[in-house]
Amino acid sequence: LSLEAADEHTIIFGEMMIWKTRRNLEADARVSILVLSADLRGWTVRGRFVEFQRGGAYFDHIMESESIRYNAYSGIRSAGVIQVLDVARTFKLSQAGLLIDTARSRWLARRLSRNGSEGGAMPLQVREKFSRLKAAKVAAYLDASGHPDCLPALPLAPAGPARLVWGGHALEDLTDLTPGSPLAAAVEVQERCDDEEPILSVHPADRLLDGDLMAGAAVVVRDDKVSEPLLSERAAGGNQQVVQGATVHVD
Repeated sequence: LSLEAADEHTIIFGEMMIWKTRRNLEADARVSILVLSADLRGWTVRGRFVEFQRGGAYFDHIMESESIRYNAYSGIRSAGVIQVLDVARTFKLSQAGLLIDTARSRWLARRLSRNGSEGGAMPLQVREKFSRLKAAKVAAYLDASGHPDCLPALPLAPAGPARLVWGGHALEDLTDLTPGSPLAAAVEVQERCDDEEPILSVHPADRLLDGDLMAGAAVVVRDDKVSEPLLSERAAGGNQQVVQGATVHVD
């Protein structure tokens, strides 16, 4: 939540309890950032991680921000710096379209749930988060060049403990994915904790396997791994591309 644009070429963020993310960035500097506004306008920004800074203007700026200054965890370890390469995608979602896509996802999820499943990684609490309408849901994958890309996936719906269903009109960018392609999904929801309202992030990681053609445009994601929830600071119908359904496995 500390991500912000320092200028038109630079994005900065605070490093605070993101040990896995730090290791990933230091191993592979390619990043993709999804920005989604309250009026459902969005952008996907491609970038390259540059460094973590233990001091300096970026560090001081983040430490002075309201979300960090009054945070119970006392501050950031360093400031991360990302060089912006390009804006890969701009989009505008419609409320009506989202309702239709969500209804389609839930209908298909109910069909799959009736067929049963052979266990799965998603506990009831995680499935409940993915079933919410008021939740930010994102899917991430690697494009043809190996650069990470991410898409809004608000219609995602759970189909039992082993599957997520994504049905709708926003799947054109996934047409190049084949069974076996890496795919990850994340959800962020507001949870009330005493008088505070922190953001709870749940991150299932997935890998596409074999699948069948499903009704309408839909991707079926089978979950075999769910990461720990992350608590952050208080948060002040037309032409459709039919995509083959798929199940997901994580090594």
